[in-house]
Amino acid sequence: MRKQWTVGVSTQAGSFHPQQIDSIRLLPALGARDFLADPFLVPGSGGRVLLCEWLQARRAKGVIARIELDARGSIADLTVVIDSDRCHLSYPYTLRHEGKLYCCPEAARSRQVVLYGLSDDARRVADSTVLLDGFPGLDPSLFEHEGRWWLLCTSADNGHALSHLYAFHAPRLHGPWTAHTGNPIVNDAARARPAGNVFQHDGELFRPGQDCSQSYGAAIRISRIVKLTPESYVEAPVWTISPPVSPLGRDGVHTLSLDAGHFAVDAYTNVYDPLAWLQRARHRLYR
Repeated sequence: MRKQWTVGVSTQAGSFHPQQIDSIRLLPALGARDFLADPFLVPGSGGRVLLCEWLQARRAKGVIARIELDARGSIADLTVVIDSDRCHLSYPYTLRHEGKLYCCPEAARSRQVVLYGLSDDARRVADSTVLLDGFPGLDPSLFEHEGRWWLLCTSADNGHALSHLYAFHAPRLHGPWTAHTGNPIVNDAARARPAGNVFQHDGELFRPGQDCSQSYGAAIRISRIVKLTPESYVEAPVWTISPPVSPLGRDGVHTLSLDAGHFAVDAYTNVYDPLAWLQRARHRLYR
């Protein structure tokens, strides 16, 4: 069996609530064993443009792709934006700061966390900055809170990929970055690994985390951030998003992105594939 991932975007803007996930329409799966996952809406695009991981099966690795949807919600354009010969790329965390568009993808095998400046239409890379060097960050998530920038991720080292959340902070987006004194700030496979952009709801801050307590990518646990300082971190789980997400996402869901009333998710269904073992073996070469 293999996981056949795909993504979906809400058709109408509105205040987000986890129950809305049930009504989302997922895109048909790509062919040739390729898949789309880790969707992040491009801020200000009205829910029509997003960046995703595009797992290219023939290369056994992921690249960062730009997807533009037409008025019917179907793919009008699918283009590679960031590729790496060295490693698999995924989780293109997307944000705007001071009018500029940025993307911070996962590239754990490079042992770096790199921030890419993108053109305003998210079609090309303009520049890049290494935020963390020597740290194999998984699913790096960037946000600003009370005048300080924060970077949350798990680590590919020491078996901490699913269970240990690490935090770093900086006075500016481009650094310098300092490790949180309490790292790892969360030790719980049910919510540690990031699962999308940190967002505000009713004046409070919320963090999506992957629930990997039973299996990878099984569900999303959303926690309210109660306290966040360079010396302390407290969060409280409040919501869970579980499959099914339409017939195309019966078995798992693991990324949630929100922007201006729109939201995007990914989800998967297990499908039978006699060559699944070969794809997994090749994929591990880039992880």
